[in-house]
Amino acid sequence: MSWVAFFTCLPELYPSRTAWKRSNYPDTTITLICDIQGLRRLQNGDKTGAEIGWFNPLLERTFYVYFRDMTLIEEIKARLDLVEIASRFMQLHAAGSNWKALCPFHTEKTPSLVIFPQAQRWKCFGISCGKSGDVFDLLQQLQGWDFGETLRYLAGEVGITLPQLDASQRLHLRAQRDLEHTLTAAMQFFQKALFAAQKDPLPPGESGGKGESAGLAYVHSRGWSDETIRAAGLGCFGTDWQGLRRHLQSAGVDLDSPGAVALLGMRGDVAAWGESCNLQLAQAWIRERRIPAMPANLLVYPHLVRGRVVYLSGRALVGKGHWNPPSHLLGARQPFYNHLYWRLGANFSLVVIVEGQADAITLAQWGLPAVALLGTGFSV
Repeated sequence: MSWVAFFTCLPELYPSRTAWKRSNYPDTTITLICDIQGLRRLQNGDKTGAEIGWFNPLLERTFYVYFRDMTLIEEIKARLDLVEIASRFMQLHAAGSNWKALCPFHTEKTPSLVIFPQAQRWKCFGISCGKSGDVFDLLQQLQGWDFGETLRYLAGEVGITLPQLDASQRLHLRAQRDLEHTLTAAMQFFQKALFAAQKDPLPPGESGGKGESAGLAYVHSRGWSDETIRAAGLGCFGTDWQGLRRHLQSAGVDLDSPGAVALLGMRGDVAAWGESCNLQLAQAWIRERRIPAMPANLLVYPHLVRGRVVYLSGRALVGKGHWNPPSHLLGARQPFYNHLYWRLGANFSLVVIVEGQADAITLAQWGLPAVALLGTGFSV
């Protein structure tokens, strides 16, 4: 069995460091620092300490270990090297810790496709392109394969025998990839909006810097550098629902899919739509024949797992409101891993566990991998 752990229960080894961080950075709520070596022991079958909780006197809570199964796709990707796969199809050139190549999806003379080995992700920075994704996306677009063909090929590459899936299981895998495609396309729209010139006015009493979007003014107020903002993949949404709709449609997203409806909302026969998607919907939506769209004026956080956007969450640009997509459409809330977590892969000894996304991003700027639980993944 393969596991992914959100945290382990051995932080009593570092009580002074926890207290030091809280006293020196009072605006950041650090729950605990956990020992990754404990996770590695558990992965190897050593259950030492696995049942032991830890009482944090600063928060007066006891925290316990939490695990979830690694999905089949995650397990395949964990065994692959995107650089090695990409090198079979294009000539790569080292660019610091990354790799560059001429983008195979458009004509160019200067390499604009960048592969990020630590994140196992690629992106073309060409003005007319902008394609991006993980190893699955790369092969699907290079070879013209569907998801099933790509899955079979990559499973064979790493020696994994695919289980015999029934129709419902195949449908579930396909739906998950479609959702990730929808969220990735949406984040591209939000990221562009974050760095665009300000168009949507801020509410009364609020103002951004000259030429800044409302979202960019907010993230700069958090003390985050542009490098951190881009590395975290942050975006913002104002009020341009029609622009978002057009963008998703141009990206090949089915606007009647649950992921798109979670963002754009819908009106009409909600009950029939829910039945066609095999979803249990809120009764209020059915009565009102309406599913609400995402709210306006949000900072949007992408929740990434091995290079794929698996979930989105948001924070109001004014006030302290937070947004999570309806669980009826996107499922349960997902934890937020900061970008340093994925860049370092497994090459770190400590990871900081926090409650909110902003704290996790701040810690990445300080050089610390972190996971924001957002109310998930622990027992008290």
